[in-house]
Amino acid sequence: MSEIKRPVITKAKADVSGLLKRDIGHDHEFIVNTEKRTVVVLRKLRGCTNIVRRGIAKAAPNDCFNVHIGEAIALHRALGLEVPDEYLNAPQPTEVRVGDVVAYRGFYKTIEYATVVADGEPTGGGRAALTSIAVKHAKIIDDSRTEVI
Repeated sequence: MSEIKRPVITKAKADVSGLLKRDIGHDHEFIVNTEKRTVVVLRKLRGCTNIVRRGIAKAAPNDCFNVHIGEAIALHRALGLEVPDEYLNAPQPTEVRVGDVVAYRGFYKTIEYATVVADGEPTGGGRAALTSIAVKHAKIIDDSRTEVI
């Protein structure tokens, strides 16, 4: 399956990499909380534990969380830079892919969450097949795909 990426995610990854390379003299610690849909970056003087600045990014309740966009937003805030509008208003994904986390209405009308796996892989225990009925009618809540190689 070919990897289709949202251009804003590719830009966010490159942006974070470039900003970190330019920020000589500081260390950056990224803290990702997928349950709270939040990314925090702690900016410290190199070799010290004192936090100089921090930046926080939190996904809106109706938005799809993406760790790469979150890191870009948080880093811009920690560096005191203006956050590009394309990160704050990133288009939502329209197609479910392997590695996405989706929310769907399960039995007894409860909201359930699953990581999408390729057809033929084991399902259950928080995993759902790409072509399953549950996935076809699900909402993508996290398209970071950090476990997909």
